Amino acid sequence: MRKIEVMKVREILRLKDLGLNVGEKASSCGCGKSTVSDILNRARESGIENPDGLTDKQLMSGLL
Repeated sequence: MRKIEVMKVREILRLKDLGLNVGEKASSCGCGKSTVSDILNRARESGIENPDGLTDKQLMSGLL
């Protein structure tokens, strides 16, 4: 996974529940659609539903 700012990861995960498509999420976060898809897939595989209770380090290591 390319290096991505933790704030962008948190924003992508926040936007997943708003009904936006991948392109809209990518545009909102200033990253590519493949990056958004990758983050969402990794979060789903890791069982990360809501990152609010996680530290930045926990969140990013959970997505590796």
